[in-house]
Amino acid sequence: MTFWEKTKLVFSNTFDRVWEYLEPIIKLLLTEAGRFVMQVAYDAVLEAEKAITATGSGADKFARAEAAVKGALAGAGLDLALHLIHTAIQIAVTRMHKEFGEG
Repeated sequence: MTFWEKTKLVFSNTFDRVWEYLEPIIKLLLTEAGRFVMQVAYDAVLEAEKAITATGSGADKFARAEAAVKGALAGAGLDLALHLIHTAIQIAVTRMHKEFGEG
């Protein structure tokens, strides 16, 4: 096997493993419910950032955002796996930092 064939094999296997984790997240984000979850997460992150001052920890802000997202989803009759809620919050934090020039 040549160097390039080995390289292609390694990257192909790596991509397959990464895609295994990204696929459900991407599929969720492309649905109407996914867009709703992302907006709820973004709103929750902004609210947590405002409510907990600069002296508050990131963990405190995350916990507040998580509780708000869970409450909003329950109110809308949606049941979402915790890791997807966490992913939505992390994406929302990244968006907030990008929009407001933080981090």
